[in-house]
Amino acid sequence: MVAGAVHATLERLERKGLLASGSAPERRFAAAAHAYRLQPAGIRALKDARETVDQIWHGLKWPLVKARSIA
Repeated sequence: MVAGAVHATLERLERKGLLASGSAPERRFAAAAHAYRLQPAGIRALKDARETVDQIWHGLKWPLVKARSIA
């Protein structure tokens, strides 16, 4: 079940042009595998996501502490 979700996600990212797929190099005694590699658009998307996460965390005091009850 989980593997199906992973494959569906990889296929969706490939349709969007973020990944490219092909056959993995043969390995002795290994099941047939599929290999994925990032495309330039995928690299840009990862950089953008990282910048967004960094902006979210910027300004927060670390470590976070447990909030006090208002009651």
